[in-house]
Amino acid sequence: MTDDKFEAALREATTAARDLVRASARLTRRILEKADRAAKDPKGSATRAAKRAAKELESASHEIDQLLKKL
Repeated sequence: MTDDKFEAALREATTAARDLVRASARLTRRILEKADRAAKDPKGSATRAAKRAAKELESASHEIDQLLKKL
């Protein structure tokens, strides 16, 4: 019985860790995309890109917090 609970907990932790890695990868891609757009924008819309990136970061941060709670 204890072994079953341990195995289930281990599977859940593994799944949560994989989800965290995927969320981190998505966050990294989003940040790189936003940074690339900001670097290519010579007329000052870098501020707008930064605001959009901040919103994306906040959203991703919330998602990561939820995943960490599962661990």
